[in-house]
Amino acid sequence: MSASSSPLASVVGPSHIALEVSDLERSLAFYQRVLGLEIFYDERQTGTPPSIKGIVAGFAIELGQIHLPPGSGNPSQVRPQAGAPCMAFTIEDAVGAHGRLKAEGVSVESAVKEIQGVKFFYVYDPDGYPFELIEFPLGARALADLRAYFDVTSSG
Repeated sequence: MSASSSPLASVVGPSHIALEVSDLERSLAFYQRVLGLEIFYDERQTGTPPSIKGIVAGFAIELGQIHLPPGSGNPSQVRPQAGAPCMAFTIEDAVGAHGRLKAEGVSVESAVKEIQGVKFFYVYDPDGYPFELIEFPLGARALADLRAYFDVTSSG
């Protein structure tokens, strides 16, 4: 996009990610245990379908119980499709976190990868949704913080 054109939708910032899950209680327990999800809005009793809104490190995650019409299949057999979103969370010690998660039986990739000083690996929630745990160099807290670094290293 050129500097003179305006976006069709003027984004002011990230909001949240919503995940449809097959077992809300199981997913809630997972996200609380693995990422420290804190509930700020609970619609398990009043929502149709039931849902939880929580926050992890300032980012909101909505977990919603899958509601399938009768005869359309078992919710526990529903898995993320190609193109499903992948959340990424910045951590401080990728190697240590990987070891702790693996020791606790959490579904993680076999090894931590490293590309240009960025260490990362993927974790899979009970429904198979992937999320990335990533450790940035140079004190960066988010991928966007490395923009100048990548602009310099990728120009040739």
